[in-house]
Amino acid sequence: MIKVLHIWGAMNRGGVESVLINVFSEIDKEKYECSLLLSSVTNLYQKELFDLNISTHYIAGNNFREINKEYLLFFKKNKESIDIVHIHYMHPKCFYIARAAKRNGIKTIIHSHLQGNDHGIKYAVCKFLLRIFTDVRIACSKAAGEYMFGKQKFIQYNNSINIDKFIYDEDKAKLSREKYSLKDKFVVGHIGRFCWQKNHEKLLEIFCEIRKIKEHAVLLMIGWGEWEEKIKDMVRKSANNEDILMLPPQKEVTAYFNMMDVFVLPSHIEGLPMVLVEAQANGLKCYTSTTVSEQAAITDRLDFIDLGLSSEKWAEQICSKDFSRKDVTDQIIAKKFDNKTSVKELEKIYTQLVKGKG
Repeated sequence: MIKVLHIWGAMNRGGVESVLINVFSEIDKEKYECSLLLSSVTNLYQKELFDLNISTHYIAGNNFREINKEYLLFFKKNKESIDIVHIHYMHPKCFYIARAAKRNGIKTIIHSHLQGNDHGIKYAVCKFLLRIFTDVRIACSKAAGEYMFGKQKFIQYNNSINIDKFIYDEDKAKLSREKYSLKDKFVVGHIGRFCWQKNHEKLLEIFCEIRKIKEHAVLLMIGWGEWEEKIKDMVRKSANNEDILMLPPQKEVTAYFNMMDVFVLPSHIEGLPMVLVEAQANGLKCYTSTTVSEQAAITDRLDFIDLGLSSEKWAEQICSKDFSRKDVTDQIIAKKFDNKTSVKELEKIYTQLVKGKG
């Protein structure tokens, strides 16, 4: 039995959280035992983790000295029950995690999920030091790997999904549209954390231009995050505020996808967004910025638009295409973004690492 401890911050309804749950669900439990170490008690997946028999630990810490001490003690105490530490985010504290693990003879994996967003010298130093204490480097895309690891060798691991969960259901779509009074509306959809990265200001500008072309258009925004109040204020000040619907994330996100006609993600930066994989699996026509990795185009349902173009041009391109749903299951499987295929690849990485071949 190979025992893997996954490291993450908080279990909100986000892309990395979806990756973790997908791995925990699909991995061969007779050969691999996964557990989770978080730095925040925020956990919206408690039931899922309990059902999957995933033990969860918490270490917060108020300063780096305290964090260093806590992780050293944790890994010293648990080193016999951990073979691999799989770190899913880049933060200065991750250096202490990786170093503490290595000091106790535990193999380490650093997994890059983002292709940019530097926070200054601390994060630059963190990236450099993490490379020293890493046995295996993984990235969700070529750009995310190059951002985190530079010229060092890394493995690309696809952010895969359970395709069946996201297939479009017309009957359920009708019910959901009726629930939110969206019948006969052109629904522009967006799912993403309310933060700078997701570029909601641009999204609202694009929607205002779409409204000039399609008067029955409605913007459906799903999310949470530190910019929530700021974005609500933007919506209140918008001339189209009565046609903008903000809803909280939920476990069954497919119900939201089913309501949409198009999906728009004008992000400043991304790695390879899980939400784009999910939206394409739902058969939605999707639009994202050219700052997003080209590898996100796992089907012919995704178009890229330059952020430098005006919101008017974005709206024109979005409204000029065919929005009808399309089954792209075969395309997703061919690109190895189905959960069964990708998790088998991760199992190989874990096995080779423990056997000393990583």
